[in-house]
Amino acid sequence: METKLYYIHGLYGSEKSYKFLELKEKYQNIECLTWKVDDTIHLKLNEWKHKIEADKSNETCIIASSTGCNLAYQLRQMCKPNFIKLVFINPLFDISDVYDSGLMPNQLLQYLLKIEKHSESLLLFSKNDEVINHKKYLSETSFIFKNNQVIIDEKSTHNFKNLNEHYIEIDNLINAFYL
Repeated sequence: METKLYYIHGLYGSEKSYKFLELKEKYQNIECLTWKVDDTIHLKLNEWKHKIEADKSNETCIIASSTGCNLAYQLRQMCKPNFIKLVFINPLFDISDVYDSGLMPNQLLQYLLKIEKHSESLLLFSKNDEVINHKKYLSETSFIFKNNQVIIDEKSTHNFKNLNEHYIEIDNLINAFYL
């Protein structure tokens, strides 16, 4: 059975975002888990958890972007012991990492976690991200995110327009075997 793929967009994104549409071209079995700023996020997470469990796939992989990464992290925690592979694109690990805190709607802040430890994922960071400051995670002394594959993209910005250049790494994670 093939790996079931899901995408969780970032703030103000949707199933119409170019990232999801591009991923849909590459991975026909991907589905977008949508959310809005005014959603009750813990209810949305429960809805997604039930959806993933109902799909009964042997393998599940979530590709998430920005704020969606924070939600994907929480979803993975809820779905344990069922392991979910994660691909994070410019992840929001901590609200203090956002360059302009005014970008984050107050009603969303209560649902976002400060992620202090994270492992076993593919992390794609844009060196030129103008929305989230990832510098503290990219230093050689950062042990917060061990057992991850970290890729620092030199060309992209927060929008990560060259995602297709990293399909090999994404495919490797999707096809990886975990016990």
